[in-house]
Amino acid sequence: MVNDIFGVPRGEVEITEVERARADFHEVVAEWEGQFENAPARLTPVQFKTYMQEQKASGRIFVLNFLLFYNTLLGEATTNSSINMRFLPALRRGMDIRSFNWCEYMIRCLDQTVEAWTPKECFLGPMP
Repeated sequence: MVNDIFGVPRGEVEITEVERARADFHEVVAEWEGQFENAPARLTPVQFKTYMQEQKASGRIFVLNFLLFYNTLLGEATTNSSINMRFLPALRRGMDIRSFNWCEYMIRCLDQTVEAWTPKECFLGPMP
């Protein structure tokens, strides 16, 4: 159903997450942070949207930016209101983005978001 509704790929490769995506440990995070003059410690979705609108980036950086933004808005927001980068290290250079199971990953993210939510608080997760 996720594939039918959102049209995201349903490949065979499971997307693995890391607890904290860091440039000093993960090659893809360092590659992504390379687009910034000074890599921000925390980037909110609104700040990232503004940055992306001003960019002329294409190719791999555009794909990484789009996936980060899409996943943060529709899959899983972080508790500190920053973009969700935990899946970024899985996107190693040479991997076909369509080979990943984005449908399963989106469901897993939504499950994690709902499980972490306490009904006494406002729900700040993604709309789906």
